[in-house]
Amino acid sequence: MSKHTAGPWFAKHDDGKYHNLDNWKSPEHEMHAYSSAAPVVDSKGKLVAYVCGATSSSKGFAAIDEIIEPRAQLIAAAPELLEALKSIVQSLADQDDEGMIEHVQPMINARAAIAKATGESNG
Repeated sequence: MSKHTAGPWFAKHDDGKYHNLDNWKSPEHEMHAYSSAAPVVDSKGKLVAYVCGATSSSKGFAAIDEIIEPRAQLIAAAPELLEALKSIVQSLADQDDEGMIEHVQPMINARAAIAKATGESNG
């Protein structure tokens, strides 16, 4: 079983800003390329992950933030989602006297997702 950094995780630094990494303009074309990263940190401010994005949209960094913010928020929610899913699976299993729920596809999917998140599967 793999160990991940304990939650909670947060999708932004304390200053509430993303890291705008680059604003590149092609010398041959009238095109800009923008790249940005959203840090995901733990409760002590330790970096857990960077969610990066790039675009050539005229909206610039705002276009990237529209993409990376939801991804960073999902990653930041991962520890709580995993614990909630484990709790639901255990609760359902505890209430199933005949062992029938273990064969229901949503329970199979839930156990597979837990195994993937904890490194107990290759998926």
